[in-house]
Amino acid sequence: MKKRVLIGILFITLIILTVCTKKDKTTSTLMKVLSENSKFIYKENETSLDDYIKNNPYKIDTKAYVMVDMNEDNKKELVLYLEGIDAEYLVLSLEDDKIYAYRYSMKDFQDLRENGVYKKVVKTNSYAYLRSTFNKGKLEEKSLASIDVDKYTLNNEPSTKESFEEYEKNINNTNKVKYTKYN
Repeated sequence: MKKRVLIGILFITLIILTVCTKKDKTTSTLMKVLSENSKFIYKENETSLDDYIKNNPYKIDTKAYVMVDMNEDNKKELVLYLEGIDAEYLVLSLEDDKIYAYRYSMKDFQDLRENGVYKKVVKTNSYAYLRSTFNKGKLEEKSLASIDVDKYTLNNEPSTKESFEEYEKNINNTNKVKYTKYN
């Protein structure tokens, strides 16, 4: 009996270590973009962060980052906040041992939350709460909730103002991410 319990405990420990190692590998690989200027793929071209910044027309001088699981796949993405004349976000995702980058403008990527949900402003009185999925350079955005003047949706289905406001309240109760500055 004791032998079976011990084997069970060892098996569970092995599973936990395997999952933790994969998560740590993802984080350490993505962080090499910052620490070692590792290459990533952006618009089908391989580049480094230094080259991306050098070729950026907005004269980037402020850089910050955060790790957050954007697409609920239990692997965190590296989200970079880059600011100069204008600001943008670059999300780096490790997919099949390659790093892919996805660019978002300021209005397309506001109020990122710890659960990976963010707000996209379309126009005055029109915005959506979205979640992104990434697939080897292709970005897909899933609308979780939206408002267009006086039309409301939840999961792409028509909704009431009250239901939308309840969803928005829950989103606003989720912590915003905290970025860390770097040079």
